[in-house]
Amino acid sequence: MILDGIKDLDQKIETDPDNGELYYLRGQGYYIIGKGAMQDGKYDYALKTLSKAFPSYNWANDGEEAWFKDHQDEIIDILYEIENYGELFFAHTDYRSAIKCYTLLIEKEYAQYLIGCGISIFTDRGKAYLEKGETDLAIADFNSALELEESITLVPLYYRGLAYIRKGEYIKAATDFENALKGDFNEISNYVEAGYKQITQQVIKERLDEVKKEPLYLMGRGDWEAAEKLQKLGENHGIN
Repeated sequence: MILDGIKDLDQKIETDPDNGELYYLRGQGYYIIGKGAMQDGKYDYALKTLSKAFPSYNWANDGEEAWFKDHQDEIIDILYEIENYGELFFAHTDYRSAIKCYTLLIEKEYAQYLIGCGISIFTDRGKAYLEKGETDLAIADFNSALELEESITLVPLYYRGLAYIRKGEYIKAATDFENALKGDFNEISNYVEAGYKQITQQVIKERLDEVKKEPLYLMGRGDWEAAEKLQKLGENHGIN
């Protein structure tokens, strides 16, 4: 029934493309279908359908722009819901679906809008890429988060530092941790739901200390003597 209604609205939009209410009604239909699919565990289909429930932030015509402006609060609620699905998937280690949620919002060009509302889309997608072992993609997202000045910059700095560790780039990792330590940790308390509360000064300091004990870090700093001592110590203790 809903799909039939959507087809009917498609025909009406063809003849009246500037009527924002028609886009809204069609979006509501897609939202209902997508929400049901999500509840049924049909995640790929759900996200594909939900993506049709709201327009791109770069509106195609006057009708889409009117739709957004007349129903902005409802559309933003849908955007937040998709972002929340991403967090839920991440918490259940379904990183692939989490990435799809964040990518949907980014490709629809709502990333900068939501960042202005305190949402950290690029950081969260970067975390999911990092968990999947796609380190370069993770770093690219953390770079974007920093360029767009997502709400708490110490968070993408911390996670980018972790990504650099995985690549064996310890000088870069240390620099990120040192810069993260300059951040405002009081803001972290506002982001408990995003899983940031565990990022404390103590945690970052411990990571930084670990990095500074790496032979490759010491070599990068030109301290070959200390690096050689660490390597010999490791060999003596059977550490490869």
